[in-house]
Amino acid sequence: MKKILLSAAIPLVLLAGCGGGTESSESSATSTTAVSQSESSNSSTSESSRPSSETTTETSSVTQQTQQTQTEQSSATAATTPQQQADTMLDALKSAYPDSLPTRILTADSPEYVSAATTGTKDMANYRILYYAEKEAIGVNDPQLDEKKPIAAFEKKTYATHGEAALAVNQIVDDGGKEVDLGHQITGHQQGAAGSSYISWREGNWMLAVQASNVEGEKPLPLAKDVVAYLEEASLPAPDQDGQINLVVTGSDYESNRVTWQEGRVVYTIQHQEAMAALKMAVSVQ
Repeated sequence: MKKILLSAAIPLVLLAGCGGGTESSESSATSTTAVSQSESSNSSTSESSRPSSETTTETSSVTQQTQQTQTEQSSATAATTPQQQADTMLDALKSAYPDSLPTRILTADSPEYVSAATTGTKDMANYRILYYAEKEAIGVNDPQLDEKKPIAAFEKKTYATHGEAALAVNQIVDDGGKEVDLGHQITGHQQGAAGSSYISWREGNWMLAVQASNVEGEKPLPLAKDVVAYLEEASLPAPDQDGQINLVVTGSDYESNRVTWQEGRVVYTIQHQEAMAALKMAVSVQ
């Protein structure tokens, strides 16, 4: 499988996806970059809970950084451009968290202002970030996000041992069913169960699976081929041992598509409401 790193020179803002014992850790923040794909906009609102109730009340470095940067840029929210909002959010998260974070969140059809809500910075070994796409600029951890619907999530969980982390990835190896050609000399295995059709295949340490609804007349093969073609030109994070990708043809919410991988005792998970966006979000981790 040919792997070519993505270029960072993509315009505007497409900032455009586990259980076990945990431990705390501290380290410095790493850098991130905003990338873009479109400027189209749709509405995206409905009730959804934030990662934790403490998010609203905790005076974290994330919120402080966001408020400071927004004040320096402009006192009027209306004057904030999507790119400024994206840069503000990325800078705030980069200053607060020590890990490489995703920078590609939005899709071609989502509203163009991105924001985030976090579980705070008390436990740097275990945290969660929810991402939102809105029609106006909203600060990181702003209480308004309590009433909004996230489109994506990034989570870090730290386990007591390397083995526990590997088990938490829950990698599924399934070579049953009919062989199908996915292109680029990759063969998948297709089978059906409980009203759905699945295609699964392996790429390096990653196992991938695409699910389609038979009830809705969906087919898994087109998406599976798109995934294989994309990954010929893009590099996913490299798992120490196991990585698992579960995608659906049509997503209903931000938990629909999942990319999970292990690095030592740590398991990272990306979720996104759109399948290809989940992959691009994972590739953007830097």
